[in-house]
Amino acid sequence: MIWAQDAQRGIGLQGKMPWHIPEDFAHFKRETNGHTVIMGRTTWDGLPKAAKPLPGRRNIVITHHLHDEIAEEIRKFGAEAVSFKDALLLAQSATQSEGVYIIGGAKVYEEFMPYADQLVITKIDKAHETDTSAPEIPSDFTLKKYSEWRATEHSGNWRVEYYYR
Repeated sequence: MIWAQDAQRGIGLQGKMPWHIPEDFAHFKRETNGHTVIMGRTTWDGLPKAAKPLPGRRNIVITHHLHDEIAEEIRKFGAEAVSFKDALLLAQSATQSEGVYIIGGAKVYEEFMPYADQLVITKIDKAHETDTSAPEIPSDFTLKKYSEWRATEHSGNWRVEYYYR
């Protein structure tokens, strides 16, 4: 799983990220490039049209609307529209080298947390206005490595932390 959160565990505001940290976007791209990304439809809808599907990655979108215009719109962009069950089966059958990243939103993180083995979390030391929160990190995850704190102009300092189960 991969996400960015602010000082109060906020991750989104009205389906969008409430901060702009280009270096973290670059980190996200490096981390997930060449792998499968699984996201909920709200996360998909929050992506800029020019970024759909996220390039260099297999894009899987979880939706309850598998046989209507919503799924057709997702497929039109080159992503796959699947149920949670199918996304979970895909993630569980992936090899280590294939790599699967759960990229949001909050409900999808919550549903996949029991199956996750790694959390890649960008922590921002400033609170932002948010309406969506990251999940609690379960006690069976251990922080194994982290980057140095880096400054941004407006969003606060940030660093990346890696937790493993």
